[in-house]
Amino acid sequence: MEYKALIKRQKYIASKKLTIYGFENDEYRFMKYFNNLDEFQIGEIINTLRAIIEDFINLHHENMFNLITGIIAVDKNIKQSLIKA
Repeated sequence: MEYKALIKRQKYIASKKLTIYGFENDEYRFMKYFNNLDEFQIGEIINTLRAIIEDFINLHHENMFNLITGIIAVDKNIKQSLIKA
């Protein structure tokens, strides 16, 4: 599942043709469901989120920041060793 929120803010003088400045704040959320979770799957999720950066992030002069959030939903209890604070 993918969620994307793109926010663009601009300041103008007199009309939209005379922009003083503009900036974008982009947020992307990715959710994955598992019946059971192990270390290998967590490693794959982390690698996938890192690869997503090149596919989704469009750096340009108005880009202020980008936020990528990975959400993992698990049906069963997971090992305490997999949980990192």
